Amino acid sequence: MLSPSSPSLRFMSTYALDFHFKAAIYPVRMSTPARKRLMRDFRRLQQDPPAGISGAPQDNNIMLWNAVIFGPDDTPWDGGTFKLTLQFTEDYPNKPPTVRFVSRMFHPNIYADGSICLDILQNQWSPIYDVAAILTSIQCFSLVVVAVRPQPELSC
Repeated sequence: MLSPSSPSLRFMSTYALDFHFKAAIYPVRMSTPARKRLMRDFRRLQQDPPAGISGAPQDNNIMLWNAVIFGPDDTPWDGGTFKLTLQFTEDYPNKPPTVRFVSRMFHPNIYADGSICLDILQNQWSPIYDVAAILTSIQCFSLVVVAVRPQPELSC
């Protein structure tokens, strides 16, 4: 039996304390494939930003992004500034992020809670889409004003 002063128990206690300390500071590995991809997406977005969109991860959380889409000219949203959040999982880019408008947005395919009924965020997702493509698609999507109802082939 180990006594409280035994070297083995002290080592195990130090190891456990060190493990819990690191787990509290670094709860998830920073170098997962999803996180590497998001860093690459962020670099691309900074180096060659598409017109009318902006996006960046929140402080210390590469998995949660804030974005802004500026209302396209000659549309009902001309001059508007619309804020969004993008929540990624460790399955990115194999699974799409959850995207929501934070700003109030009146559009037949944007719901009261800000969620978006858009094919590339649902059944037409592909890992080739990056953050810039997602935001550009949403910006273009806002140009199309569907007269009465959401896209019928989607279950949003």
